[in-house]
Amino acid sequence: MGEERQSVLIVADNPMTEGQLKGIFYRRKWETIVCEDGDKAVDEYVEHKPDLVLLSLDIPGLDGHLAALEMRETDYDARIAFVTSRTRLDTAEDAAFSAGATAVLVTPVTAGDVDEKCEAIMGEVPGAPGLADLDELYPEMEPEPLVMARDAPHARDAPGPSRRGDCGATQEEAQVAEANHTPAGDFGRWGRSGALRGTGRPQRPDGPDQGYRGDIAPIRALPEKY
Repeated sequence: MGEERQSVLIVADNPMTEGQLKGIFYRRKWETIVCEDGDKAVDEYVEHKPDLVLLSLDIPGLDGHLAALEMRETDYDARIAFVTSRTRLDTAEDAAFSAGATAVLVTPVTAGDVDEKCEAIMGEVPGAPGLADLDELYPEMEPEPLVMARDAPHARDAPGPSRRGDCGATQEEAQVAEANHTPAGDFGRWGRSGALRGTGRPQRPDGPDQGYRGDIAPIRALPEKY
């Protein structure tokens, strides 16, 4: 039976950097896992527990800094190195300190760069002082009770048959969505579960003025006889 290969999760902000990193680690016989989204990156980390994460800052969904903190929260031994352009180096170094990254690689990344920093990359994982601020960035909140369609304001008084408006939502669905402070049919980047997928971590609001998103789809108002 062959020796189990080490694995690396690559979350790069552009295809060129992604290709460079894949090539470097493929030649080293590492298994590579690739995604382009911060939320998905946390999911992939939880599922695969890779030996190393190479993470850019400017990625869709959760930015690289917050994605790194979420990984460290689910697994304090997560080994992360940030990948950044030279113009963002100061920001990346701040994020590396906050999330306890082992190294920062500057693009374009070469095999020589990885060799030069290999000892640091694969060395002891430092603490992550930014974890103490994670709840301040995304404070825990009690979810507001959902308003069902038949209880939504004016749902029963809406004149005429239901009409599909913008995004295909009915008039009743729009009223329910408004009562629940969320677009009709939209679950946000946190999905239907109301928690960060795979971690069991409570869902965090998408912004300072928004509460939790609902965990079920808005429904049409029930007929009067019900």
